[in-house]
Amino acid sequence: MKKKRRSSQYKDNSKVIDMDEARRKRREKHNKERSKAKAKSRSKVKKTSPVIDESTPAGKRKLSLRKKVLKRRAVVFIIAIIIAVLVGASVFHIVKLKAEQHELLKKQEQLKEEKKQLEDEIKSLDNNERVEEQARGKLKLSKPGETVYVPKDGVAPPSETDADTEESQDD
Repeated sequence: MKKKRRSSQYKDNSKVIDMDEARRKRREKHNKERSKAKAKSRSKVKKTSPVIDESTPAGKRKLSLRKKVLKRRAVVFIIAIIIAVLVGASVFHIVKLKAEQHELLKKQEQLKEEKKQLEDEIKSLDNNERVEEQARGKLKLSKPGETVYVPKDGVAPPSETDADTEESQDD
């Protein structure tokens, strides 16, 4: 229902309106509407589920309707639990993958450092003096005309200080 406009309501009316009286009536009307609304809300709260008589067709319909509603709620609840479990599993998997990624990045950095060290070692092996030193030390090779003396196990090779003391004794 459309609400009438006040201007059209009082347009042709030439009587004098008492403003205080109009406000009082409006307040009373508003208070009555509020009290009715409060009474309705109280009655809704006090309502309990009525006992359903299964012998009547209306009671059977209400009972089947309640069962349908309960089934729907159960299905929605189960679906919500399934969704929550799937989301939780996905989050766990993502966190696990992030941790694995972090470990792999660390390993990659270590391998880069090792690669750099090996490249430096290769550069140092290009030096002829370094190659000769490795051949003499590890492979026990010698130049043509040189004699290599290998000490027995447990016997220390003579050091330079020992050779100096022997020469000084001969003098």
